[in-house]
Amino acid sequence: MAIITIIASELNKNNGDVTIENDQYGSYPPTPYLSMLVPALKKEGYEVEVLAWNDDKVNWDEKECLLMGPAWDYSDDIKKFKSFLNKLTKVKGIVINPADALNWIFDKSYLKKLQANGVDVAQTILIKNENDINQLEILNMPGEFLAIKGLKDNGGVTFKKN
Repeated sequence: MAIITIIASELNKNNGDVTIENDQYGSYPPTPYLSMLVPALKKEGYEVEVLAWNDDKVNWDEKECLLMGPAWDYSDDIKKFKSFLNKLTKVKGIVINPADALNWIFDKSYLKKLQANGVDVAQTILIKNENDINQLEILNMPGEFLAIKGLKDNGGVTFKKN
């Protein structure tokens, strides 16, 4: 069977099975995504490795099967991450979630495009920086739920309006 390489952030490359100690974020439990996925894949007989997307020592072309996982730190160096996605288009192995799809969702304006085409998504406000936040716009948005997301980052907040 192929070795499945899960692409993650530096903080998550521990396969999701131990508490992570980090100076920037303190102590926190493993990523639920990895702590469920890795054991399930191993149970099915796959060998699994979790590698950081920004580890320059990794030869991605040698990997048989790549799966994008929780690469939460991509917004720390967007230029480098976009370059990494470009590398994925050239690897010999199977890329389960191809770079074209990842590039499409990289710019969060896709949420507005989905909504314009009739897909039911929470009302969304996209912000480029903190100066884009308009409290009156937030209060007047229709719908029960509202998502506020950075246009090009991995953060955001969704809340239920009263």
